[in-house]
Amino acid sequence: MELEFFKTYEYFDVILKNRKYQIVGKDKDLSTVLIGIAEDGQVFWLDTDEEIAIYIACSLEIFKKELYWFSVFIKKSPETSCEYVLKTYADTFRRKIFQLDKNAFSDDKNYWAEVAEEMEYGII
Repeated sequence: MELEFFKTYEYFDVILKNRKYQIVGKDKDLSTVLIGIAEDGQVFWLDTDEEIAIYIACSLEIFKKELYWFSVFIKKSPETSCEYVLKTYADTFRRKIFQLDKNAFSDDKNYWAEVAEEMEYGII
């Protein structure tokens, strides 16, 4: 997923499952996949076709930091399929994201939980 963030004047609102989100970005290639900020400030990955809202971060500022660390880890991605190395790599990433947001892994379906699992299996 390649994200594209909007300029402030491009933000718009979407209501998904009776919850209002301010849309601040989207997937570059999929117009129905959006990044939204709920009224409480939490950030969600939204799929308007499937009507899915997946928790990303407790705030936009934290999400920006998480994206930074994700880019750092991706650059250091192991070039091996060794299970131990991949698990260690993913666990290190999990710890870094958890330091930023204690809720990041509160559900297996949360955004960063799924990303870390894909790292562990060598998909990312």
